[in-house]
Amino acid sequence: MKYYAPDYYGRFKCIADKCKHSCCIGWEIDVDEDTLALYDTIGGEIGERLQKNICRDGDCAHFVLGGEERCPFLNDRNLCDIILELGDGALCDICADHPRYRSFYKDRTEEGLGMSCEEAARIILTNPFKVKIVLTEDDGERAEADPKEEWFLNLRDKIIAMLQKRELPVDMRLMGVVSALGIDLPSLSPDALYGLYISLERLDEEWTAYLDRLRETELTKDPDLEVPYEQLLVYLVYRNLKAEDIVGTMKFCLISYLVICHISEVMGGSMEALQDVCRRYSAEIEYSDENIGRIINVL
Repeated sequence: MKYYAPDYYGRFKCIADKCKHSCCIGWEIDVDEDTLALYDTIGGEIGERLQKNICRDGDCAHFVLGGEERCPFLNDRNLCDIILELGDGALCDICADHPRYRSFYKDRTEEGLGMSCEEAARIILTNPFKVKIVLTEDDGERAEADPKEEWFLNLRDKIIAMLQKRELPVDMRLMGVVSALGIDLPSLSPDALYGLYISLERLDEEWTAYLDRLRETELTKDPDLEVPYEQLLVYLVYRNLKAEDIVGTMKFCLISYLVICHISEVMGGSMEALQDVCRRYSAEIEYSDENIGRIINVL
């Protein structure tokens, strides 16, 4: 099996206590079976804390969140006591992987960084170079390629190449992709767009205030953000475009781009605003199959 990822993938490293929006707050953290078995062998004070703070009811064990929905092992310095006591190798799969995600094909696995992490969003959006999807690992095992998957991946590469034509304004590149794919986007008024997004499940009520800005029309766009906008589009396509519904998932990428840009431009159109909105949008929308499905159904 071959493994591929954007060329910035290896630059990611968790910034731990320097993170302003810890992924150890507000998320229910499942504990996989292998890690749970490891925790059952650990003694001492940390072992007692593990047993006390893991709920085993339901389909999957998970940590019992404390006050302000903090992970019980996130200490007052915003560092992980499991890492401090037992090392990185004792983390459950979700904690070890986040914000990484994977897409699986017959003869390859693709990896990426999700923008719900502020450091991942910073790495992606501040990258000045055209993103390349590169081979990161080859374990030597071979699987027969699926012709349909190969066709899809070639199409996606062409879409990304079109989005990276820097001799054109980024919005013109986007319209070129829309035209080439024959996509017909519905005409959604600001109120209709707001109505769609406000009807979706929300992880954090603070997101509501961001959605309220969809109804505002006074926008400020920084011309220096052309490259970050390109990186956002490439990220959305790489992560969300699916072979089983190319038109539907491409529409999702387009509407996501428009919503993110609109909100960030109402907020002043700065790089800081763009990173913040991307992080929140990813957490609220990209990590919810139900929300993605409802958006695609409307489009």
